[in-house]
Amino acid sequence: MDNSHINLARIGYMISIYLCFFFPVNSSGNDTLPLISPDVVVNFAVVDQTLLLSINIPVKSTVGFDLPAKNDKQRSALSRTTMLLENSKSVVLIPESASCNLITSEMLIRNLVLTGNLIKLFEIGWFYHCEDIDEITEIEISLFRYFPKILKILLVVPPDRQYLVSAAAPKVNF
Repeated sequence: MDNSHINLARIGYMISIYLCFFFPVNSSGNDTLPLISPDVVVNFAVVDQTLLLSINIPVKSTVGFDLPAKNDKQRSALSRTTMLLENSKSVVLIPESASCNLITSEMLIRNLVLTGNLIKLFEIGWFYHCEDIDEITEIEISLFRYFPKILKILLVVPPDRQYLVSAAAPKVNF
């Protein structure tokens, strides 16, 4: 089996993570306005018929505490959150008409140091093969339904589109 589409998607995933964390993002494209600070970053990219979807979300934003879990209640909350985030439909809804089938997924918890502060992130990636990729003309961020404390999400669509999404307007049209 040719895994070149998976390798291309992984390269795109790593580039988009790099761009999200090391380049400031402006909500309007106007450099004179203040920079936004999204609670979550979702990356959405297409390579041929492969759809790459990834999310970077602070663990504390989902479970309400810093890791490691200190008791059974926290361990249970972490387990429920992990199971929820493993399902991409808990993050983004893709039109069924695109006929996307999951190829592989991966979840990690990473340490990130920003401005001297240690932040633990869930980093999750999903790779899909889509029969009709052109059917993806809009997506809906479904994460707001499960994590009401998340107020805004930055959706990054390479090479140069970025959308600030809120619970009040969770759909994005391309």
